[in-house]
Amino acid sequence: IFKADGATALRDSIIMGLDKFKGSARPALIVFTDGFDANHNDTAPGSKASEKELIEKVSAVGIPVFTIGFGDGADEATLSRIADLTGGAYQAASSANLDKVFESLKEAVAREYPLKWRRPTRTGRGMKPVISIAIDTSGSMSDNIEKGKPGERFEMAGFSLHAMVRKLQEDCLVQIIDYDDKVREFRPLRPNPAEWTRA
Repeated sequence: IFKADGATALRDSIIMGLDKFKGSARPALIVFTDGFDANHNDTAPGSKASEKELIEKVSAVGIPVFTIGFGDGADEATLSRIADLTGGAYQAASSANLDKVFESLKEAVAREYPLKWRRPTRTGRGMKPVISIAIDTSGSMSDNIEKGKPGERFEMAGFSLHAMVRKLQEDCLVQIIDYDDKVREFRPLRPNPAEWTRA
């Protein structure tokens, strides 16, 4: 039986969790915490790994990390950054919305589809793959996916988009188009989370 006690080795825990996924077909890490990385007395970090080492790790492994900050003491800045870098998502939780948070995570993680393309055999102007993605951002996207179930359509689409782009090969370009009553086109981006999550 697990018992809440002691320090918070948040960075070490995330790195260990990611290492456990070696060889997994569809890994996704969920991090649930109510605090900062700290020792027993909150006078120093609780982890051996530095923040720099953590950021390098989550950026390199290509595994989405979904972070949940429970209560007012959670390190929202770090949890949000980890989620953004990995194609996951950060959510703030309390006892009032905890069920909704985990329900939306279940919906997000379950939505994954295979995407394949075949390179042309004839050389054209360039051999670099360009993938165009059109996203509906109209008002109806703020509705829940299914009546009575938490999780807006737009939020779920964002989770799926981030996870998909992270898995594309490095030499391709991604063209993102969003539309409601107007159409907006973003310049082609490489599948770099630090760049395209701001698009």
